[in-house]
Amino acid sequence: MSRTSTTIRTPNPAERSLKVLVSESSFATAGGVIPPEGTLYGDAAFKSFFGADYRKEFANFRYVTQSEDTKDGGTLIFVMNRTQRERDTPFRTTSKFGGHYWHPILKALIFLEDPLNPRSFTGTFGNRSATYSGPTYRVKEAYIPASTNGSRFVIEEFFADVVYVISQYPAPQPSSVSYQVPGAQGGFPECLHGGIVIPQTRTTTSVSVQGSATGIIGSLSGQSFPRTNFKRWAPYVLSDTQSFDNGYYRVRITVFPPPVPRVSLQ
Repeated sequence: MSRTSTTIRTPNPAERSLKVLVSESSFATAGGVIPPEGTLYGDAAFKSFFGADYRKEFANFRYVTQSEDTKDGGTLIFVMNRTQRERDTPFRTTSKFGGHYWHPILKALIFLEDPLNPRSFTGTFGNRSATYSGPTYRVKEAYIPASTNGSRFVIEEFFADVVYVISQYPAPQPSSVSYQVPGAQGGFPECLHGGIVIPQTRTTTSVSVQGSATGIIGSLSGQSFPRTNFKRWAPYVLSDTQSFDNGYYRVRITVFPPPVPRVSLQ
């Protein structure tokens, strides 16, 4: 039975795959049925497809796919059998420097009553005109704006004899935070943050009707915003893809942030 085998390049510079020419008569004898993907080159299932010339050196190679047809038949591709640890170890790691968008970070919000600047406003109390008094609040923010400064990208390349199962990876999911308290209001439409609590605030402490003051309490309810999945800039997997290149070739790219600016509440 005639056949021709040859090693072929792979993305991994340290190894080659095997391409085996199978005659049309062999395919016909098998009724066009090929042993399933993953069958080893030296398995008895391939005995009727090709000779034993390469069996000693390549018996443990794993069948992965058919390749191009020829005028005399077709070709099958076999890839070196790897352990799971070998499949998950990159054969090459490189890096580059480039731009990337990093979301703003809201590190803290602090609400303080300002005793030197009370608020007053007019209204009615019962059926009479009245002047209401209440505190003014000041807000301290620890906020880091978005950045597109240069980031470091690490590219890992893998090669295997079986299909990779690509995981889902967490990516930063910003959310909005807003507040409105007596004397101050603001918001952050898109940011990373820990759990943010807007406390209950007082709106009114007294009311004066025709010069007579009476204590009265009014308030705004507080509000809370749950933390985002990332609280700050941190490395994360930007992409993880695979393709077939005489075996399963996988490329995973992880992005690393620039240094986070220091901010503090004075």
